Amino acid sequence: MQSFETPVDTVDETFATLGGEICDEDQNRRNQSTYTDPFDAIDEADALEVAIQKMPAELRQVCEHLRCHSMSSTMEKFGLPRRRFNAMRVEIAEHLKKYGVTNL
Repeated sequence: MQSFETPVDTVDETFATLGGEICDEDQNRRNQSTYTDPFDAIDEADALEVAIQKMPAELRQVCEHLRCHSMSSTMEKFGLPRRRFNAMRVEIAEHLKKYGVTNL
């Protein structure tokens, strides 16, 4: 593996290092790490809150309970049979996708 401090040839023949010439995405791939912009996480959290608030009341209650509790606890609390609960989970996922929430 090459060091990111290794000098490299550039088109305009100026001094540069490998680390200075590769993009963040490629550098993260080479380091086997990922970079996440903290503002992306904030935007995603805001989108999630908006999507949940726009859900029908029954779905919203189930979704909010699922954020902190298990599926079995949620089914028990709301008296939902497994089929109805699974159907509601699909509805919740579709609703979240509609509002651009994809990373859950």
